Amino acid sequence: WTRLEDNRTAAPLEPCGDLRINNPSNDAGATNSSNPLGLPTQEFVVETKALPIRAEPSSQAPVSGAKKLGERVRACEETFDGWVKLADEPGWIPRAAHCDETLSASLRGSASGKEQLPLLPVRGLPALERALAVCLLARLPGRQMFEVVCERGVRVCREPSQDALQSGTHSFGEFVLAQSQTYHGWIRLADDEGWMPALDVIGGARLLQNVRPEELQLASPGAAGEGQVEGAGNAEAEEAARAAAAEAARRQALRALEVAAMSGANTANFCAAMEVARGRGVSKKDIARCNAMRTD
Repeated sequence: WTRLEDNRTAAPLEPCGDLRINNPSNDAGATNSSNPLGLPTQEFVVETKALPIRAEPSSQAPVSGAKKLGERVRACEETFDGWVKLADEPGWIPRAAHCDETLSASLRGSASGKEQLPLLPVRGLPALERALAVCLLARLPGRQMFEVVCERGVRVCREPSQDALQSGTHSFGEFVLAQSQTYHGWIRLADDEGWMPALDVIGGARLLQNVRPEELQLASPGAAGEGQVEGAGNAEAEEAARAAAAEAARRQALRALEVAAMSGANTANFCAAMEVARGRGVSKKDIARCNAMRTD
């Protein structure tokens, strides 16, 4: 045998940066420092005299500017309580009056009890609601819980795009926490876990269902009735969401252990399922019961 000499030189690899998301159903945003992924955008018009621009989505964040009545802005992302991220410049502005305490009393409430919006979508509210994973604004800031309702599970991606690299999967019945959403039906998971689609782009079926703390009967009493945003209430709501997610993970691990025991899985598979169950808080009594099911 004779080794052939390959005199070809390898082509240099050059970084291409973030890829622009292609979604024809929305206006694609220009890639810049405020919208590095080129997320689809929504256009809004300011409906109040002066709308402050904050450095972060919080009424306590520093003010970096303001938008005047009649100005149009483009947003690429928003929190679940109504802060929208500007697509053409740094900063966040409130889409709902309850987000920012500095807004005038006329916007924060009226005699009829109906809250006026300081920012309105140019295409109308129905079009905006169709683009969001959750259209009903939360009264309290913070992360929101979602349940996987797609039987085949929902993948976790590095970027909010169908062609993005998959980094994991959440199975049917699992709960996840998200901190914001885009205008093409994706949610940004908490703790930099990645992105998940809330809607099926082909059939429009819902993949993730938003679960509010009050639906789990875990919300702090009196918070919704008083309509006050307090630090203690926020912490309790977030703690309730974490507790519910942990309980859902425990139940899922117990189901997986039962399936491994009843299916006659080999020792290695059963031991792996048992380790996961222990890590997710399954009781020793339940583990012993599953082990007995396996030996019967």
